[in-house]
Amino acid sequence: MARDEKPVANRLKITYIGPRDADVTEVHEVVVRGSCLVPVSDATGDWTIERDVFDANMEASVLPARRTYWRSRSQKLEF
Repeated sequence: MARDEKPVANRLKITYIGPRDADVTEVHEVVVRGSCLVPVSDATGDWTIERDVFDANMEASVLPARRTYWRSRSQKLEF
């Protein structure tokens, strides 16, 4: 992790699987970094929700899609 990168809060995978045996499988992954929670300055251990969530505290990015073309999914034969 680079010094200026925020820690990963969550990953969301969106997968499309074609309905036929000879089809395509496509996976998109969204990575969310940072947090919408900030510590309360005068109360150790207490947190509050950041008002402007998607300012400098949180960011989301979509990784490159992965696409698999199937000659036969049931026989695990890719193109």
